[in-house]
Amino acid sequence: MPNNKPEKKLIWTWVGGNLVVLVPKQRGSGFLKTPYWHKVNPALEDIRWQLGDVDIHGLDGHLEIVVSRSVRSICTDEDFAAKAMSLLEAHYGFPSEESSKDFFANHPVPSWEGHEGFFG
Repeated sequence: MPNNKPEKKLIWTWVGGNLVVLVPKQRGSGFLKTPYWHKVNPALEDIRWQLGDVDIHGLDGHLEIVVSRSVRSICTDEDFAAKAMSLLEAHYGFPSEESSKDFFANHPVPSWEGHEGFFG
């Protein structure tokens, strides 16, 4: 019997100079509304340290990696995204895909609908 379930993926894009990532639910469908709470997540903190001078937030329906000027001065957005997504893929166990269209269409917080024109 064929598996008709769509493959779960981390969907990411750039918004306002920051890397934003939708994280699929482990069980069920859709994406986490709060992928990083106020409680420290040691694995995400380890990723944060590996990426350099960044902050990671996750209360608004997506992970947001706030990239500092010092990081931007030593690597391109493409290189940073490749490293960040590789680490997040290993942590969550899902492949990733860059897509601003899918990011905004699938965002679990309704107030983000329609923002693609504003940020893109």
